[in-house]
Amino acid sequence: MLWIHIAGGLAALLAGFVALYARKGGERHRGWGRVFGYAMFVMTLSGVVVASVLRPNPGNVLVAGVTFYLVASGWLAVRPGPNAAPKRHAALCGFGFIASVYGLGVAAVAFQAPGMAIKGIPAVGMVIFSLIALLGAASDIRVLRGHPVTGSSRLLRHLWRMGLALWIAAVSFFLGQADEFPEAVRHLAVLSIPVLLVTGTLIYWVARQLLAGRRANPVGLKGMAAASVPARQ
Repeated sequence: MLWIHIAGGLAALLAGFVALYARKGGERHRGWGRVFGYAMFVMTLSGVVVASVLRPNPGNVLVAGVTFYLVASGWLAVRPGPNAAPKRHAALCGFGFIASVYGLGVAAVAFQAPGMAIKGIPAVGMVIFSLIALLGAASDIRVLRGHPVTGSSRLLRHLWRMGLALWIAAVSFFLGQADEFPEAVRHLAVLSIPVLLVTGTLIYWVARQLLAGRRANPVGLKGMAAASVPARQ
């Protein structure tokens, strides 16, 4: 199971980097994006098994669970809306809330442990992952309640979830497993490069979609005033 987890992680990183820098919406982006999604499912689900049974670590269970949630909900974001698959959206929303509650519970225990960590996972990190799941689930509720997610907001929903999942995978591999790399490259400055690339690219695309959304839906005093004036009969 551990080797399945490692193989899934390596495949996810390769496919994720190709999809991240491919032309968005193109065949290469979609094709490698699917490979990334499948590989991340393998990595996260096997990671839950490893962290639950083989090498028990509640912090790693949380990380794997939240990452699975991000990929699954990010993938669903570019599929038909919740009216087409309400059970899937509702199930993932519930999963996000459960992961958040679980993470906050584990974090509360970790804050009381020596060094405020459990098996190397700091309590603050668990709180951050819990809040990410909570933020995503809260956004899911808006979609389930009928708020339209189209255009740039739909792409933004997809981008930040999939991009953050790739960032988590990159940090876990390059920095979390730094001692497994050859000594020649076992330097923070070297191993941080892939993480920084993902970080910078993710920030760029998220900012770009936020600006695109504002241009598509401008809200200003003039617009509000015009909307409030009744049309002449």
